[in-house]
Amino acid sequence: MEQNFKKELKDITQNLIVQPIHTEARVPFDFHSYPLSANQALYVLSLKSGELIYQRNILALLGYHEQEFNFDSPFDLIHENDFPIVKDIIKNTLAFSRDYGLPEESVLCITYRMLKKDGTYIRVQRLSGICPNPDGNSLRYNYSILQDITYMGMNPDVHWDWNSPGLNKGAYINAIKIQPVENLTKRENEVMELILEGIDGYAISKKLGISYNTVKTHRKNIFQKTGCSSAPELMHYIRKGVFRRNS
Repeated sequence: MEQNFKKELKDITQNLIVQPIHTEARVPFDFHSYPLSANQALYVLSLKSGELIYQRNILALLGYHEQEFNFDSPFDLIHENDFPIVKDIIKNTLAFSRDYGLPEESVLCITYRMLKKDGTYIRVQRLSGICPNPDGNSLRYNYSILQDITYMGMNPDVHWDWNSPGLNKGAYINAIKIQPVENLTKRENEVMELILEGIDGYAISKKLGISYNTVKTHRKNIFQKTGCSSAPELMHYIRKGVFRRNS
């Protein structure tokens, strides 16, 4: 694992405050008793101390014995083409959470390729969340559940989604530094970013110094090129397609 990345994670989480959500129906996540299927594994990390706290079913999923799988392993085993993207998503999501708050029920989902001990790769879906901290509102541990989704194909794209109560999607999109969509013009990308922030057409025209009709034309071109018909659908398109690398 890159030492700079490890230090960045530690520095970011030092001042990260978890916002507890208290509901009678909510059952705290218990990683010791969480049920796993045959194609799943679970591990728990302390980002502050740089320690692997717990692991289960790693041998069955990836082929590594307990002593072979440590804090660095979940990152070191990511495909070399996928790692820079996954690293940026994790780092920038944590930084956003530090600045805007981290609701306790937030879950980050990322799919990427991961190396097994036998030298082959599988495609995994990773769901990461927060373990309740009885000692206060700091981020103590976070859990990750890995699931083998190779049966869906070895797509080289890194897909991601972040479910967080009260999420400001526009601010989050900016925070994770979304890259331009290749088949859009520079101006269309600018308009697209403002659409994703929830800004209406008249405000976009004023902000960019162009006419409202020009904004409508750009919006029409954006939806045609991406195959989308609404801002929420466009958000989904960006999440699924922007982080792409050649395998």
